[in-house]
Formats: sequence, C-alpha cells, structure tokens
Amino acid sequence: MKGRITAFFSYSWDNPQHEQWVVDLTNRLRTDGGIDAHIDKFELYEKTVNLNQMMIQAMRDYDYVIVVLTENYATKADAFTGGVGFESELLLPTLRRNKDKIILIMRHSGNYEGVFPFHMQDYYAIDFSKEDQFESKLQELIRRIYKANPYQKAPLGEIPRFDLNEITPQAPAQSAKSLFADIQMSNLKKYTDLDKEEHLKQSYIEMKDLFIQLFEHVRTQSPNFIFTLDEDSKQKCMFKFYVDGQLKTGLKMWIGGFSHSSPSINFHYGTHSFNDSSMNEIIYSEVQNDTLSLRMTMNFYDRDESKTPEAIVRTTWKNHILPSLKI
Repeated sequence: MKGRITAFFSYSWDNPQHEQWVVDLTNRLRTDGGIDAHIDKFELYEKTVNLNQMMIQAMRDYDYVIVVLTENYATKADAFTGGVGFESELLLPTLRRNKDKIILIMRHSGNYEGVFPFHMQDYYAIDFSKEDQFESKLQELIRRIYKANPYQKAPLGEIPRFDLNEITPQAPAQSAKSLFADIQMSNLKKYTDLDKEEHLKQSYIEMKDLFIQLFEHVRTQSPNFIFTLDEDSKQKCMFKFYVDGQLKTGLKMWIGGFSHSSPSINFHYGTHSFNDSSMNEIIYSEVQNDTLSLRMTMNFYDRDESKTPEAIVRTTWKNHILPSLKI
C-alpha cells in the first residue's frame, strides 16, 4: 500500500499452532499499527509461489524484515537447512550493512539463548514468549517499526561556570540593607546577538522534547493516535501524526536565519513542506523585562506574544495540530 511502512515475516514452520500465531501477529500489525505487513501464507493459496524468490524480493523491497526466533528456527539457521537456512544466508549481509532493517522477535519454551542462531547472538529481540504480555510486546514492536521511542533524553543544561579566583564577598551590614531597601535597580546585563542565538538553540531543543512528551501523553489517552519523528539535523525535525493509520497532519520545526538574517525558530504545519522558505510561524528571541523570552510573530489566537517553550507547545497543539486530527 503506497505511503505505508512495509514489513515481511521470516519464520520457521514449527507446527500449525506456531504458524497461525505468526499469521495472527501479521494481521494485528495491519489492523492495530497501520503497517503493510505480509507473510508467505497470504499468497500460498492464491498462486504458485517460489518461496526463495519471495524472500529475496522481501529483503530487497520491504522496509523491514521481522524474524521470529524459536529453538527450531535457530537449529535450521545454524545448519543452513531448508527455507530458514536460505533466509539466513540472505540475512547475513543485511546484518552487516543495514542491521536496522532486521527486527528480531522471539518465542522460547524456557531456553532464552536457544532461539538465537550463532550469527544473531547478542542482538536484542522482543520477547513474545508469555501470552499475558502479548499486547504490551505488540505495542513495543509497533513503536520499533515507527521509531517512536517512549524514552527520550533530557535537554542539556547550562555548563557551570567555575571561577577559581572568585572571592566570596562579605554580606553588607543589616543596617545598610534596611536603609536602602526602597531603592530598586534593574538588570544592567546587555544581551548580545550571541546570547539570543544560544537562547534559540536551547529553546528549540526544549520545545522538541516537550512536543515528544505531549505526543506520548496523547498516545496513552488515544491508542489510535501515532506519531513519528524524523530529524534531518540537530536544527531540523519533522513530526507526522496518524489516526487509525491515516496521515492527518505534520509539524516541521527548524532553526533558520543564522547566515543572512535574524535567527529564528520556524514552524510549518501540514503534510508537505520541502522548502525552508515556507513557514506558518516565526519565533524570535528578544529581551522582555530584562530577560530573554520567545516571541511568536504569526500567532493570531492571543495577544500575549512573549512566551515560554511550554506555552508555545501548548498553543501549537491547541490551535494547529489538534483541529487537524479531528477532521
């Protein structure tokens, strides 16, 4: 299906029960994850099939190959016998050149290490061995396919400044504090262009992490909502939002303007944005009340232009992303 992530299952025909389990898992990826998942049995009863040719095409054309590891699979793979042996030969170069294309899952009967062929030892496999954990493992597999990691790194804080020659000044006498308590002095710090650029970079990182936290929260409230994140660089990323597997809208976020104009954080809402000169929101760093803050220049929903990263994330979700998901 055009525009969908594709996946093909590699497994051993251990017994009819195991074969049906793999068929059921394939269909759950299609219905619950919106993934164009396939298995050899979908075609065996429709036409004459060359299984080896089918596996070669899957390795070449599909986005992912999902390998179902069992004790029987490991035995055949190590001996290079049967269809599993042929598939193992195809998998070896892929594990070297593009190992992220291969997703390992396993079903063992008590011997955890016994399901791994020699060439797949030390790789992580999603464990489907316990039936009462099937639903949670299914969600882990779907997240792995969409690269939707629920665990995100916190943004880096400021580097501490250490002055070994610093002398701690003595506190002024209490009488002096009381005497001039009515005199207020504003912050005399002058913010430079470099300060504003650094503020924008840190704000971009903070907003990206806040968006991820927000979308993960929405996912717990609405299981049919899925988001993906693609990062072109440290200063550009693209979120895509799906409902029941259908692409609804997207959010492109990037930092621009360092080379030719005032630097800014730019947003573009929608599913297509290939040109960085097209944006729906431009956010600048500016001084407000003696401190650096963010200003949304194209926000027509409220008059408070000075905002924090959290406020911008909330405004963007409420006014631009959520309405598109409800269509």
